[in-house]
Amino acid sequence: GLGVGGQNGSLTLDPPAEEGAGRLTWMALEPVTGRTHQLRVHCAAMGWPIFGDNIYGNGPRFGDPTLHLHAREIVIPLSRNKPPVVVTAPVPAHLQQRMMECGWTGDSAEAT
Repeated sequence: GLGVGGQNGSLTLDPPAEEGAGRLTWMALEPVTGRTHQLRVHCAAMGWPIFGDNIYGNGPRFGDPTLHLHAREIVIPLSRNKPPVVVTAPVPAHLQQRMMECGWTGDSAEAT
């Protein structure tokens, strides 16, 4: 996979349903490693920069739109004898309108 600084990185993703200039879609991304900016680098390299990304995409340096990247769920394994800690976060207000433009109905379970 693509990497930062010549290092390998990995990620699994559901690519955009349709590609086209000026079109929005939401993607489910699952990082495999913990590399810094891994998702942002991969998406930009594939030609799908994350909306509002001012480093790897074409977002503005200051002001709106802010980066439209959301960690919906994080699973933290504790030990073999204990279940993992699962933390789920609601979709932030600044993402909700753009996601609705992509077909999201407001259902939290749908935003995966």
